[in-house]
Amino acid sequence: MTSISAPLAKLADIASQSTPEVGVDDVDLALLSALALDARQSRRGLARQLEVSPSVVADRLARLERSGVIRGYRVEVDWAALGYPVVVYVAVTVGPGVDLSEVITAIRALPETGDLSVVTARSGPTPRPGFSIRIPRRWSSPRRTPLLSTR
Repeated sequence: MTSISAPLAKLADIASQSTPEVGVDDVDLALLSALALDARQSRRGLARQLEVSPSVVADRLARLERSGVIRGYRVEVDWAALGYPVVVYVAVTVGPGVDLSEVITAIRALPETGDLSVVTARSGPTPRPGFSIRIPRRWSSPRRTPLLSTR
């Protein structure tokens, strides 16, 4: 890991960019609400539900996707059904001068990483990345990595 004097200096380089605010109306909100309940609905089904034409739904979806309001359509996986029954939340403390962006990039590279957030510790301004990982049943002991090791 690289040592730097400002541990938060490179966070902007790896942080998700925020999307500018997009104006939406009641039809857009109804469309988003319907998709939040079931993202697999057809455009025709959405049109019936919202009482608009399928072309209105298609145009609205295209605009919401282009503007970044809709970032994607995802599958919700039951990880326990695949042998990953435990989610572990890990707090990481980095030493003074450590480049936090390198730590976060390395954590994101772990395939087991779920959510990742950076918070400031109560005891001072030291940033602390925290993340969740999914632990498979077949692991008999924690995996050792350069970032994650047991003592």
